[in-house]
Amino acid sequence: LTTWKDNRFSSFTTAQGLSSNLILTFLQDSTGKLWIGTQGGGINLFDGKQFRVFSTEAGLPDPSIRAMCELQDHSLWIATEKGLCR
Repeated sequence: LTTWKDNRFSSFTTAQGLSSNLILTFLQDSTGKLWIGTQGGGINLFDGKQFRVFSTEAGLPDPSIRAMCELQDHSLWIATEKGLCR
């Protein structure tokens, strides 16, 4: 993951807390948080400073995230290889 801030790029990998270096999808929600869907590593929530990881232990049907979207009611829908969840 590479971000742009203050005219500089910053790169993030598993060394900085990302659960997987293979990113399949990402979404910036209405509050500005970045949700990163990975292949086999679940979802990483990035608040600008650190990562919080959600995987099958948090209730995801599968740790491979294919797509994400936020609806008007601010619910987050997540498509995995084994199903859809909210």
